[in-house]
Amino acid sequence: MKGAVAPDWLCVLGVDKTLAGKLRRSYVLWQERVVPTVVVEFVSGTGREERDPTPGSGKFWVYERAIGVPYYLIFDGFRGTLEAFALQEGRYGRMATNGNGRYSLPELQVEAGLWWGAYGGLPENLPWLRWWDNAGQLLLDGGERADLERHRAALERQRAATERQEALAAEQRAIVAQQETEAERQRAIQAQAKAERLAARLQSLGLDPEEV
Repeated sequence: MKGAVAPDWLCVLGVDKTLAGKLRRSYVLWQERVVPTVVVEFVSGTGREERDPTPGSGKFWVYERAIGVPYYLIFDGFRGTLEAFALQEGRYGRMATNGNGRYSLPELQVEAGLWWGAYGGLPENLPWLRWWDNAGQLLLDGGERADLERHRAALERQRAATERQEALAAEQRAIVAQQETEAERQRAIQAQAKAERLAARLQSLGLDPEEV
């Protein structure tokens, strides 16, 4: 089975994340005896090698007949195509896309499909094989999650700064209102004092302030 010594990408369910007490760095089918759920091959030439059904050596034959991988995906980044095959009674059948134009993989609760855009530090609008959850949300890689967290942190800092500014403005408005209230009270005191002086002056002249 020379044609499938090391697939470009694979997902194996039912194996530990660690191996011999350490973080897993490898997976060997004939030692662990757990068949990968999904295998992905990235086309590097014409795509003939990835679709080769030659018994005993062709990748397609190995994944289908020798190993029995439930799902086999062939991604051609040069031509912007993605093909998916599902094992049915020991033979691969071409999968149909769902309403979102992606391939559903129920065992993994994800969808595989093409995504066009700038990715991986490349500014070009290129096709990529990406994964979505069952709700249709694009699954982010580590770098994208880090960028998202940085963006969220920046928004949180901005929100906190805005709240501080609003609190300061409210405090300043309260001070101004207090000052205006005190000024009004002082004017009232001054007006009362002036009225009392005028009343005293009228009384000294023998006049009744109430009748003037």
